[in-house]
Amino acid sequence: DSPMVHHVWNDFRDLFGLVWARRVQDRFNLFARRERLGVRLQPHGLVDESGQPATEPFSGEAIHSLRWILKRFVDPKWIDDRLGS
Repeated sequence: DSPMVHHVWNDFRDLFGLVWARRVQDRFNLFARRERLGVRLQPHGLVDESGQPATEPFSGEAIHSLRWILKRFVDPKWIDDRLGS
């Protein structure tokens, strides 16, 4: 759910800094827009289409995309510890 997504995002941003976080953010948002997921990643976390913090469970595609992008930087266990298996 959203707290886990926000947690993994905040940890990643704090660990890798704003430059790498921005690249991940841009990549995720490109995918989310193309797939019409209804969410986008902002510096403070996921937001819905209206710009409000996203609070509903996210599609499997959104979680899969975030995992896929982050695995270039961290190992799967790091992601699983924050998102769950």
